[in-house]
Amino acid sequence: MLLQSSGDTIRLLPAWPQSWDVDFKLHAPHNTTVRCELKDGKIARLTVEPAAREKDVVLPEWAK
Repeated sequence: MLLQSSGDTIRLLPAWPQSWDVDFKLHAPHNTTVRCELKDGKIARLTVEPAAREKDVVLPEWAK
């Protein structure tokens, strides 16, 4: 699973293996778009539109 949404919270990569590379762009509630690239176990790019929704994004512990 790449994205999970509950209320205003957007959880990224809640059930994604850290060792799997991925590059995605997904739509979330409240007219939000999330673009993320995971490469070599690290988040290489994270873009949230609109930027005001960045505060609602929750990353897994291994990605912090």
